[in-house]
Amino acid sequence: MRRFARLLGLAKIGLALALPGAASAQAPRAYPPVPVTFDHSAATDPDLTALIVNLKQSVGNSDLTPLFAALSTNVAVITCPVDPLAPCAPGKRGVRQTPQSLSPIERLRQGLCCAGMAKNEITEDLRKETVTGLLAAALEAESIGAQPDVPGLACLPAWPIFDRTKAEAAVRATRIDKENLRVTTEEIVLRAKPAADAPEAARLSAGQIAPFMTDLDQPPPDGWYAIALPQGGIGYSDQVGLNELTPSGLCFAKETGGWKIALFVMRDQ
Repeated sequence: MRRFARLLGLAKIGLALALPGAASAQAPRAYPPVPVTFDHSAATDPDLTALIVNLKQSVGNSDLTPLFAALSTNVAVITCPVDPLAPCAPGKRGVRQTPQSLSPIERLRQGLCCAGMAKNEITEDLRKETVTGLLAAALEAESIGAQPDVPGLACLPAWPIFDRTKAEAAVRATRIDKENLRVTTEEIVLRAKPAADAPEAARLSAGQIAPFMTDLDQPPPDGWYAIALPQGGIGYSDQVGLNELTPSGLCFAKETGGWKIALFVMRDQ
């Protein structure tokens, strides 16, 4: 199932790199840097880490039985708006939820597959392959952390915690769509032009929100992308060090009988 995780990651990167970019009709204005943090406190819980290892192994072998056994009776499967600054939790505005009247397993099966498809196109093999692939991709996440919109949950992958008001200000200053906000996973060197020998324009440290520029007049060379600089203007990089701000994934809650899967999060595209 590693193939699913890799394909999902490459698809996101490929989409981003294929979008237009080079010189914007209106250069983005300066904005205060927006740092993000992560709450990894649950990562040291031995019972949770053991459960994740077991699930990763079984799902990797296309065996969903242990995962079904780990579902909370109250597990929710939700699809959140494309806006990463909107709260993403059951009951929040714009969040769609698979009916709780269904059994936990059926909530999972219907919630993760296969939106937008005709019923006669959905086979049991397709449903299993889709659900297994999505779960495997989530379980491959390298870090687990708190979900800021639902206290008490531990999620794969970890969700960044940041000041949404500052992020909104960055969106206004850079004139980007909110869904083009990213978070840096490593230090990103941004250059004045999309060329390896171009002067360095700025550096974004790991753990910062990066406004990804798409509304540009000319595309940069393949493999390069544009980021709005905190000091104003645009910088370019060819590093693959950006993640979704609020990703799809799964979350665990500690119940009386131990850790259970309590939430699956999907994102509108």
